[in-house]
Amino acid sequence: MLRFRSNWIDLAGLMTSLSITGFTFFSYSPEDDRRWLALGLLVIFAALQLLDSKLFTLGREYLTEYLVLTMLTVINMSLYGIAAEPLSVVILFFILSVHAMQSLPTHHAYGWIALFGLFTIGMLATVMHSAVLGVLNGLGALGGYFFLGFATNAQRRAEGANAESQRLLSELQEAHRQLREQAMQAEELAISRERNRLAREVHDTLGHRLTVAAVQLEGAQKLIPHDPDKATGMIGTVREQVLEGLNELRQTVAALRAPLEDDLALPTALVRLVNQFEQATGIPTHLTLPPHLIDLPTEHRQALYRTVQEALTNVQKHAQAQSVSVSLDQCINPAGCTALQVTVEDDGVGIADGHRRKGFGLHGLQERADQLNGCLTVASTPAGGTRIALNLLLNDGMESLSP
Repeated sequence: MLRFRSNWIDLAGLMTSLSITGFTFFSYSPEDDRRWLALGLLVIFAALQLLDSKLFTLGREYLTEYLVLTMLTVINMSLYGIAAEPLSVVILFFILSVHAMQSLPTHHAYGWIALFGLFTIGMLATVMHSAVLGVLNGLGALGGYFFLGFATNAQRRAEGANAESQRLLSELQEAHRQLREQAMQAEELAISRERNRLAREVHDTLGHRLTVAAVQLEGAQKLIPHDPDKATGMIGTVREQVLEGLNELRQTVAALRAPLEDDLALPTALVRLVNQFEQATGIPTHLTLPPHLIDLPTEHRQALYRTVQEALTNVQKHAQAQSVSVSLDQCINPAGCTALQVTVEDDGVGIADGHRRKGFGLHGLQERADQLNGCLTVASTPAGGTRIALNLLLNDGMESLSP
């Protein structure tokens, strides 16, 4: 329930009380000792007004307000008992009507105002020479009490609405500040993700091509004294690899897409990738594909392709393998989801833990797997080689996979 206090209203009420104090005191004859009693009561009245404006902030469920208002009412009625000017009593009831509406719930305040009016009617009917005239004047005073009560209540509601507006404005400004901070964080996160994605694309396209070219150039260099024709053929292959890598780099920068996404189905792209690997390294590579591969989203096709590409690049750079097997499997799991697994396994020297942790290519593959709720595993085989596998689920829910 709204509790209201306006400093300027308090000040006006206090000034009026002090004026009534002087008026009442001098309305008695100098020989009448009751004027000192009236003066004391009115001083207490003014002091309680001032004290109540301080106690109001204690907020004890209106207990203080009820107590102070009761004391003020008793003091005002007591003035009538010592033959004070009725006008003083009426004016003080005007002050108390405002005070009640300031301090109490609205329906309680109107009850107090009605009480003030009844006392005023009775008082004026008694002191005036005509009871009817006294009642009529009392009813007029009662109307004035209610009028001030209505005005004070309207002021209270207006100031309460203004305070609520200020509170809501503060909350809105705070929410706007938080939203701005979240937007900045989201923008920074988007920039970071885009940087990582571009880094993966450059690594997976240009990095792969340059690795193949470096290995072939090294082989061609060794063959030049003994078999120049074969060395010339290898150099031609390197030239094709460099040109294709340059084309992929241009497409990555300009369109942020790999050639795989534009014109090649995944099986066709894997066949070409394996053939290029065999031609560049001379390592026999066996490729197994499902007879009927379902249509895959672009992100899933790219993740599967890049996994094979990165695995073959690592074989070429580190494995010292004699053979490699690449397989793409497709099945329906017990939950009714299409499961895909691409596996690259070699019979080389295995993968060191340090390379597994620090390799940017493997880190990029893990990021791709995480984005698709997939599972990437990199492990040494019992025979000593390396096995890299990516598992993905295809369904509307895209459930996460665990190793």
